[in-house]
Amino acid sequence: MSLLRFIGVIAVTIYSTLKVFVKSIFYKSNPSYYFIDMKLWAKRLLWCSGTSIEVVGMENIVPNEKYIYLPNHTNLIDIPILFAAIPDDLHFMYRLSLQKIPILGLALRSLPFIPIIRENSKNAVGGIAHAAQTIKEHGSVVLFPEGTRSYNGKLDKFKRGAFALAEQTGNKIVPVTIRGVANITPQGGIKINKGEVLVTINKPITDIPADRTEMRHFIDDIHNMMFQQLMQ
Repeated sequence: MSLLRFIGVIAVTIYSTLKVFVKSIFYKSNPSYYFIDMKLWAKRLLWCSGTSIEVVGMENIVPNEKYIYLPNHTNLIDIPILFAAIPDDLHFMYRLSLQKIPILGLALRSLPFIPIIRENSKNAVGGIAHAAQTIKEHGSVVLFPEGTRSYNGKLDKFKRGAFALAEQTGNKIVPVTIRGVANITPQGGIKINKGEVLVTINKPITDIPADRTEMRHFIDDIHNMMFQQLMQ
């Protein structure tokens, strides 16, 4: 059954990628089409994988408000989970190197996501500027505050970039915790187990401190809050 789930996930992803790629050719000037397709892809993928989602805090999201979502990140399945759980149009920031992955790279190049070169500080700053423009013109942005996936399942230290973006744009940040993924897709293999995931959408936070010392304490407080939720 695990192999069948894996085949189903791949099949759904290939179909959705080709669909989005073709649409991106004809509707390039109006990328809003992709949100519907991505949510459909997410729900189909989660169904194929046997993953059910419980969402807490959906009432914290105000329609048409632009947010900066900050979820923890342990696995690629976090992305469809977020699409399915959050009632918003999401623009993800991602590592440019992911474009080299077959299928996934084609999808990323076809979507209005924001690529950055993580090792290049100048490019990372440019990515933040791009994200600020995306929020202004299109809508909400998703950044993984750890900067990369956590391969040991623990919540790694947060980078400053996501919070600098909030300070620059004045948009509210929304911490999001995803709990239960490690049991569904263990690291280092293709095995996919049936399981339940709890997604907690916390209340939006305003008043991002400008002082560097206060900012570090602010970031640590949010990290500690998310850590406690993941440990429950």
